[in-house]
Amino acid sequence: MIDELDNDYEKAISLRDLLASSVTAGPPQDEKYLELRQYFLDNSEMKKKLPAFVRASSNLHTAWSHIKKKFSENDRYQKRERFIDAEFEPLLDYCKNITSVPSDSRISASLKS
Repeated sequence: MIDELDNDYEKAISLRDLLASSVTAGPPQDEKYLELRQYFLDNSEMKKKLPAFVRASSNLHTAWSHIKKKFSENDRYQKRERFIDAEFEPLLDYCKNITSVPSDSRISASLKS
């Protein structure tokens, strides 16, 4: 399932979007959550950047419960989504930096020549 995603940045985006979808009553995707979560937990550097509530939540329901506790019932979904975005920023930044290396474009250009 996650093998379809090209790189770590896409995997991190997918996990973030899956959690955002869960707070807006999207379809539950626990299997995908578990697979993506484990992928990041297995990498010691990325594990450090993974939101604490994801590291502590062994399933999507638990992650959703953690998010729900942080906000009152009157809070809009936008606040929850902003929270998720902010929590994922360190992981996304890290993955973006390891995905695009400055020399990639020069090497690709050289290979095409």
